[in-house]
Amino acid sequence: MRKCNGVVVVTCVLGVVEEEETCICKRE
Repeated sequence: MRKCNGVVVVTCVLGVVEEEETCICKRE
């Protein structure tokens, strides 16, 4: 599972402008 700023990534969507993934993160 991917990590985002040290927390587990719940959902990743493709950024429209940056053309990179924006992650919605959940702390454990």
